[in-house]
Amino acid sequence: VGVLFASQPFACALVQPVVPWMGRHCGQSVLMATGLLLSAASLVCFALTPAMGLRSGSPLFAVLCSAAWLAGVGEGVVETTTYTIVQQRFGDVLCQMAGHTETWVGVGTMLGPFLGGALFSAGGF
Repeated sequence: VGVLFASQPFACALVQPVVPWMGRHCGQSVLMATGLLLSAASLVCFALTPAMGLRSGSPLFAVLCSAAWLAGVGEGVVETTTYTIVQQRFGDVLCQMAGHTETWVGVGTMLGPFLGGALFSAGGF
């Protein structure tokens, strides 16, 4: 279970050092869109796992670890690209904008589980 939960932050940490290089070669907007698409693909993979008929064992573990790894890569790309774009666009008020960015990340972290739980309960799953 620990490997599964560690997959996402591990992938995030591995991808973040190469994101600035990738951004210089393909552009920040393309990189942001790619990171968001990777994150969306990981959510689709998580959502479709029950439909695959995997209930336990190594195949389920491999699919869940792969989805977590993909989520971590997407998260690392989006997070690093976000701060790069903020730095490029708001260099003169960088400290203020970094504070705003961190505030909204915190708000999303606090409200996300609450809203997700409410939607999950409303969906009758």
